[in-house]
Amino acid sequence: MRLRTDSLFPLAVLALLAGLTFWLERITREEPPRSDGRTRHDPDFIVDGFDLRQFGESGGLHYALVARRMVHHPDDATTEASQPALSWFGAPATAHLSADRGRIDADGTRIVLTDNVEARREATARTPALRVMTSELTVLPDTGMAVTTAAVRIVQGASVITGTGLEMNREEGIVKLKANVRATLDRPGK
Repeated sequence: MRLRTDSLFPLAVLALLAGLTFWLERITREEPPRSDGRTRHDPDFIVDGFDLRQFGESGGLHYALVARRMVHHPDDATTEASQPALSWFGAPATAHLSADRGRIDADGTRIVLTDNVEARREATARTPALRVMTSELTVLPDTGMAVTTAAVRIVQGASVITGTGLEMNREEGIVKLKANVRATLDRPGK
């Protein structure tokens, strides 16, 4: 008995359709939700009275980060802090930053302070104390840099400066405002 090619054609089309159906079902199938807990944003540990100190190459205290409570999340390796306070020590002057809340990235190189953020620099022999107030501030504690795009109010002695956006370089003692700057400057002794 001989098979004719015209009788194999419907079989080949049927096999092709079955293969395409199987392939389409595989690529459009939704994965079932994971039940291993990796997608949950639950803390794996909580620390009350958190206190971290970073020392410089010379052995002196570079900065200290304290918080009323610290909560670590393993899904994204971030840490949330309640009432965080960061202090930089050494030249040119000691600086202190505080806020109601903070979020520390996975490797600890970036801290985002939010809600009632205040940065204070102690007075030096040449300059009075400085206060910077804003709603959000991103801090790079290892480099002494801090930036924001939010509204900022700076008070130094009787001088008051407001603006939007800020860059602070603690090592150089430079504060830059980005836009909408308004100032009332006090000239002591004049």
